[in-house]
Amino acid sequence: GSNIPDLILYVKNTDIILSEGTSASYKFRENFIGSVTIVAENKELDIEAEIELTCKIDFEDLKLEKKITDHEIYYTDNQNRKQGLYQYYYDKEKTKLKLIYNYYNDELNGPHYILYEESFIKLTGTYDMGKKTGLWTEFHENGVISCEAEWEDDLLNGWYKTYSEDGRLESQYFYEDGKKADESLNNY
Repeated sequence: GSNIPDLILYVKNTDIILSEGTSASYKFRENFIGSVTIVAENKELDIEAEIELTCKIDFEDLKLEKKITDHEIYYTDNQNRKQGLYQYYYDKEKTKLKLIYNYYNDELNGPHYILYEESFIKLTGTYDMGKKTGLWTEFHENGVISCEAEWEDDLLNGWYKTYSEDGRLESQYFYEDGKKADESLNNY
């Protein structure tokens, strides 16, 4: 099984002060209880601290409406903006997930997955309000890492490495603010 939560909501500048380890339990509108990660900024701190806690969310409290199309399941608020989990399936029966995205006010925000039809992860990374951030990893169909790239503010920033299907390092480049750094750094 995977450890991908059923719903991830990003709460920015919330008035509710959430302390680490807080958890609460509600029932979903569909009487479905799932695992949820809430990430909030703690206003008591001067720095932007991201606090992750797992809890259960009541869809009615959030005023979210569940939308279902042939291949998609997602949630919108009363302004029709996507919020939280977005799922896209290969098949209309919705047995094979292809995409798992997270939205905050219609912007990609949070963990991001693309899956092979066999349910193995093809790509995983994180968005911060529409911009790629942190380590993004791609995988060959056999599960071996094919590419690792470090992003900051939607620009490549750090190592970009590619690997063969048997896991051998094929190339590595160092990027600064989206530009490939001096070639001399790339010899290995």
